Amino acid sequence: MKILSILLISALVMSSCIGTDVIEDQVTTISILPDEGELVNGSDISGLVGAEKSFNASATNDRGKTFVPEINWTSSNPAVASIDNDGLVRLLTRGNTIISASGYNLQSNSINLSVRGDENEAAIISFGEVNSTLPVGESLQLIADVLNADGNAIADALVEWSSSNEDIFSVTENGFVSALTEGSATVTARVDETTGSITFSTSEATTNVRIGEFRGINGYRAEGNAELIESNGVLTLELLENFSTSNGPDLYLYLSNSESSINGGIEVGALRSNSGADSYTVPSGITFSQYDHVIIYCKPFGVGFATAALED
Repeated sequence: MKILSILLISALVMSSCIGTDVIEDQVTTISILPDEGELVNGSDISGLVGAEKSFNASATNDRGKTFVPEINWTSSNPAVASIDNDGLVRLLTRGNTIISASGYNLQSNSINLSVRGDENEAAIISFGEVNSTLPVGESLQLIADVLNADGNAIADALVEWSSSNEDIFSVTENGFVSALTEGSATVTARVDETTGSITFSTSEATTNVRIGEFRGINGYRAEGNAELIESNGVLTLELLENFSTSNGPDLYLYLSNSESSINGGIEVGALRSNSGADSYTVPSGITFSQYDHVIIYCKPFGVGFATAALED
């Protein structure tokens, strides 16, 4: 009898664990999706007044097991669309609502539901795949796809564009977005009552530097460093604080591929000081790797005073 009792207790314990531990483990995520119809922009769906849509939910625990959870469904605007305990949504009147679910002390993803009265109304605005980070000084063209409640494109829809901060990200009436300074802003496309938005932020500037050390030539003295800097496609030539050179009339800075000649080179500008730090903008059209030397050149006498070989 004692052996039989032990066996019965073991069987009861084992049977009580089977089928329950998947749920009793830590639940990590709850996800919802519509049964039919693809999500636009990853979270938008639409439909016509009088229609019904079904949503389903899935949950995952900390062991990676997926199961159908017991959850509470929510519509943020039940006057526009109501949802029952089985995830059935009834589209009641024109407007917008957010469908979501909760359970196990977790909140699911949210789905934006646009309800429209007829097929000629804009329901969703999509931008496709867009890089929402831009370096300062760069631009991109946004294309707004205006869709009706059936997900079909509305041709020739009039789109109005706006930016939440034109000083950071500007946008033209044709959807051309430009990053003007560091920060973030939301760009919005509107068609009647329907809007679509992207929040843009500036990315870190892309900077490349080549440095050279001056030495005097043709009997003249020079020392210190120069840097050729490329930042977001703009080139500057920087003379550092330790720079100095012999005095001379009408000294000019050149970029060249010769260590002592300006032939085939480009004039950067007149040397403003014979010592100390200064910055010069390189003429447009010159690339970062085009020239390998900086030359200080005396125009009246056609002679070089100093040269610096640029190293990566």
